[in-house]
Amino acid sequence: MILELVGWVVLRERVWPPFLVLIGFSIFGFWWLFAMPTYCDHMTNSGRACIRPVHGKFRGCSYHARAKRDAVFSLFSLTNPGRNLRLVWQGRDSPSGTNPSKPAHQATRRDAYDGIMLAATVGSFLTGTAGAVFGGLALL
Repeated sequence: MILELVGWVVLRERVWPPFLVLIGFSIFGFWWLFAMPTYCDHMTNSGRACIRPVHGKFRGCSYHARAKRDAVFSLFSLTNPGRNLRLVWQGRDSPSGTNPSKPAHQATRRDAYDGIMLAATVGSFLTGTAGAVFGGLALL
């Protein structure tokens, strides 16, 4: 409210008044969703809301941030696009080191994929570091 009033007094000759109201609501909404001091409020397994402090209603504490982001996307009937970027490492639950719920050929393909992705990640890190070092040396 104060923001709209200040904006109207300063910019009333130059800006369309409803635009100032929309800007004010946008700034308030951004503050409420991402900056307001509040609590995590994620429902824990004990049936209580988490009381760890966070900034913004859409954010979660360090323990519940991922689950809260997924819940926000599911609120709008969407899937969190961050799920596609998560690396999930296969555990060594069974003696053979494969997931017993998957067929053996799928587990082998997943192991090969994980190995290739790890090698590509390490290789790109080394290449990027070398490029940054040599690029910095070239500037000297």
